[in-house]
Amino acid sequence: MVQSNTMVGPGSDAAVVRIKGTKKALAMTLDGPGYRAARNPREGAKMAVAEACRNIVCAGGRPLAATNCLNFGNPEHPEVMWQFSEVVDGMSEACTFFNTPITGGNVSFYNETFGKDIYPTPVLGMVGLIEDISLVTKSSFRGAGDSIVLVETINRLVGRVDLDEERAIQNFVSAAIRDGLVQSAHDVSEGGLVVALAECCYSTFHRAAIGADVQVPSHLELVKDLFGEATTRVILSTTDALELRKRAGQMGLNFYDLGRVGGKWLILHYEGERIVDLGLDELESTWRQGLAKLLS
Repeated sequence: MVQSNTMVGPGSDAAVVRIKGTKKALAMTLDGPGYRAARNPREGAKMAVAEACRNIVCAGGRPLAATNCLNFGNPEHPEVMWQFSEVVDGMSEACTFFNTPITGGNVSFYNETFGKDIYPTPVLGMVGLIEDISLVTKSSFRGAGDSIVLVETINRLVGRVDLDEERAIQNFVSAAIRDGLVQSAHDVSEGGLVVALAECCYSTFHRAAIGADVQVPSHLELVKDLFGEATTRVILSTTDALELRKRAGQMGLNFYDLGRVGGKWLILHYEGERIVDLGLDELESTWRQGLAKLLS
């Protein structure tokens, strides 16, 4: 929090700080997908860069540059040095692709837990420029009656990212925000579609919790459809779903009209069945107290 210059605090896709004396603002985000890097260090690093850029775009910004903190185990172990090399190469490839140079950072080696090397944990900080504060976009739903839509790439990739497709969806979201078609924008990441939808409903400093009635797209794989962490997907709320659908089709993106914002419940339908019908008070309370319950 930077005195009164903070426009969007923690909790949205990116925090936003106004540049005093101008109409501009900076958007900032932090990503550290340790478990993804553990599965595939190179792809995990690329996914971290892609998600950070996506978060900046969803906030109304254009990604500019990045910093990092690369945390690893004992580099004298060949597998750890391989993890480090793969992460650096993956991060370099993605940052070069998105034109977001690494301006600084640090490396931490010899990190262990109970005598074993930690998972490779690259943490990436990204900053972007919002050229006019009127473009600042939050992840939380805004108004009852707004349409909720999902935009994603044709290839639903899990565990890796197609950088060309990622750029296409970021360009789509960026243009839609600048043309006044977006009320809110939230990328789908950890926890999948259902978790992202719930996060859009929760209360913020400026707005009480607001519900949604949604039809979850079916690919006949219940768990994946609800909680799958396929990359390069964004939930938008809008007052002009038809225009967004037309634009998505022109860019070769998948488009789903999920439902509407409103009420005090999160209601999810899947394959003709109502599978979730929860009051937001109960849902948000459970979410906000999750860490405390784990540690108690």
